[in-house]
Amino acid sequence: MMVTITYGLTGAPATDGRARTGQRPHLFARFIKALHESRLRQARCVIEKHAHLLPSGHFLKLERERRNVRL
Repeated sequence: MMVTITYGLTGAPATDGRARTGQRPHLFARFIKALHESRLRQARCVIEKHAHLLPSGHFLKLERERRNVRL
């Protein structure tokens, strides 16, 4: 009864000021995305850790040197 009075016969408000722009991704999709991002961060960490082993002209080593100069 209270739902009918508050929201009308449809059971949901027509507009409550919070229009949804889209649905959130499913739980599994969010999990896979978070897993992918964490593995990417881990790979970057390992590359940074062992960057001293790269040859002098390697593009990853040059990128690391450019970032260190800016700091």
